[in-house]
Amino acid sequence: PTEMAWVENEMALAHLGSGNLSRAAKLAASAQSRFEKLGDDRQLAHVLETQAQIALAKRDWAAALSFSEQSIKAADATGNLDAKAAALLTAASARVARQEFDDAGRAFADAADAARQLKRSAVLRRVLTSWADLRAAQGDHEGAFALSREALETAL
Repeated sequence: PTEMAWVENEMALAHLGSGNLSRAAKLAASAQSRFEKLGDDRQLAHVLETQAQIALAKRDWAAALSFSEQSIKAADATGNLDAKAAALLTAASARVARQEFDDAGRAFADAADAARQLKRSAVLRRVLTSWADLRAAQGDHEGAFALSREALETAL
């Protein structure tokens, strides 16, 4: 059962990447149901984050934020920094889309902290780059430059 739910989530992400949002949503919902029945909150955090990404792709900002918040709670409860960083990044993106720039900045900062704790440079680079884009769009070019520099240094 765990493996099936995990595969469904991976397939949901693949369908999301190919633009088949309907199929992605069905697979993610099935995976969510399976992990809930299993009581596996650690993996549930990942599936909820997948759901958040799907909602973001559908431009349903409220749903993206709701799924992100659920994912963050499950991630916090299980110490799942990977899911937490991803959910915070998705939440930040939804907040940017809703023009909630202060809240987006806080979500990016929290995502960067989680990514630093993970010691996963690819995750940290993605967070820092998105955060730098927000800062640049707001006219904070020094802040954007500092974030971009940190992102480049993580590649070394």
